[in-house]
Formats: sequence, C-alpha cells, structure tokens
Amino acid sequence: MNDTVLISGASIAGPSLAYWLNRSGFRPTVVEKASTVRPGGYPIDLRGVAVEVIDRMGLLPSVRAAHIATRRATCVDSRGRRTARMELANLSGTGHDVELPRGKLASLLYDATRDAVEYLFDNAISSLEPTEDGVRVTFRSGAPRTFGLVVGADGLNSNVRGLSFGAEAQFHRYLGYYFIASRWTPTSAWTARS
Repeated sequence: MNDTVLISGASIAGPSLAYWLNRSGFRPTVVEKASTVRPGGYPIDLRGVAVEVIDRMGLLPSVRAAHIATRRATCVDSRGRRTARMELANLSGTGHDVELPRGKLASLLYDATRDAVEYLFDNAISSLEPTEDGVRVTFRSGAPRTFGLVVGADGLNSNVRGLSFGAEAQFHRYLGYYFIASRWTPTSAWTARS
C-alpha cells in the first residue's frame, strides 16, 4: 500500500488533514503555491466540533490566546450607505466559540505540523495521472512523484479540482449576488468591526 498523500493547499484544511494523517501513520506532503504560510485573511470562527478538534491537536490554548471578538457587522450598499447592522454577540453559540485571524490559525497549524510533514512552498501541481501505484504528479518545479492519494485543499478556485474535473466555469451558476468580506474597510459590502 502506498501510504503517501499529497495535499494541495497550506492554509487551514491542508495542514489540519496533514496533522491527522501523520498521526494515523500516513506520510503527508503539502504543496503550496505561495512562498510561505499566508498571513492575511478574514477572521475564522471555530465552533462546536472544530473547537474539540483544535483541543485534541493541543492547540486550543494558542487559539484562545489569539481570540478576537467581532461585536458588530454592517452591510452597506455600493455607495457605502449602511443597509443593515447586526450585533454579533446575539449570534454566539455555546460560549466556547473562538474567533481568530485566518493567518494566525494557518501559522499555528503549520507550526504544529512542519517537523513531521513535508512542505513544498512556491510550487504547484501541473498534472495528475492515475497509475496502478497511485497518482503520478507533475509539479511546476521539481521531479514528478507518485502518491497513494491526492487531496485538493486549495480553496475556492482549486487547481486540483480543475485538473481532475475540467474548467471551473462549467460548474458555475451565478445567483445574482456578490458578497465581499472586509475586516476594516467601511466601503465594502460587509464590514465587521471589533
């Protein structure tokens, strides 16, 4: 059995999966097109089972230390006029929920896995070819390798999904709305302030 797993994406899902695969005896490799863990991004809420998973990973104290408390969200139109306002304290879950910057969570997950998991930064998958031994992967740089499994944890415009299923445009269905999230910019369609 080929116990190697290639995971495309080093944000949240990729390192999380790599952590648990490594603990279960697999040999994960994470490939990421960025040159390092990305620092930015909109805050992430951890609730319910996600808090339990982070606790089992031994990261809950660090996650709680990075907690931020967004109190209010404001929706504005294209001219910056407020159309709605929500007090987010009224939407809280169990009281054990944690909100933290996406980049901070990504860094914590990377730090928890970097000694046990191979990371290939500044690289990407160029092609996938199923073989009897697994999946032969050609990278943007470096020699081709064969993995037992390839997982796409590379976000909304997934490279792995595109290579596996074809052009993303064939699956799009525009519903007539756009949603923009911004932490501090008052002219965006969604502004959260802490």
